[in-house]
Amino acid sequence: MVEALEWFSREIPAYYLQVSGVDRRLLDGIDLPGLKVLDVGCGIHLYDDVWMALRGADVTGIDYDVEMIRAAGERLKEADGRGLIDGLAIRIETGDGRHLDFDDCTFDVVTSFSAIEHMPSGADRLAAVREMSRVVKRGGVVVLTGPNFLPLPVTLLSRLFFRRVKQFEHRYTPWELKRMLTSSGLDVERFDAESLYTIDERLVRTRFPWLRSVPMAFFRPLVVLLRLFNSSRRLKFLGMRIGYRARKPLT
Repeated sequence: MVEALEWFSREIPAYYLQVSGVDRRLLDGIDLPGLKVLDVGCGIHLYDDVWMALRGADVTGIDYDVEMIRAAGERLKEADGRGLIDGLAIRIETGDGRHLDFDDCTFDVVTSFSAIEHMPSGADRLAAVREMSRVVKRGGVVVLTGPNFLPLPVTLLSRLFFRRVKQFEHRYTPWELKRMLTSSGLDVERFDAESLYTIDERLVRTRFPWLRSVPMAFFRPLVVLLRLFNSSRRLKFLGMRIGYRARKPLT
């Protein structure tokens, strides 16, 4: 398991590996073995999809970008050739989150990890959440995460110095993200957030190589301060990446 996750994370920037912890924490307490999972906007790296499949879930990942799905398929093929995903139930295909090509109540769990914020229209983002609600079974859960609008100054500094964003990215407030779920007929049962962004490894190599020589002790006070957001319920709403777990009512 560890070997497979390390292989799938080898090209992912360090900040992604850190903040994606909120994805997995929102799945805590869900017994994944045997469950059918749909991941909307799976992207190319497939780290979360493999993580869920390794825990026994039957995972289907979809993404609107045909080239991204093609590249992700190549990654799966290479991983399979290395014997890293033997026996895992994981498949990927092209799909539009606004019009999911699945019957009502098909999946036990539907996830979308920092994906639909790249849809430029609020109506499209809401349509995607309503589709997630439609295809999840009654009693099943939807997990939705995305970037937070509230710590905007920190985000702007991160983009200026450390992180490149090449496409449109909507930033939610926690209340907006929650409202999208509740207006789609789902009952919110858990909120979580991640505040600690580490530095994109590729930019360190290309633009700030001197950061490698800075002692970690220099960053420790900042790390301790930021981690307070993860430990304090009152401060979590200021996390840079936020998410909810919601459940579809049984009736």
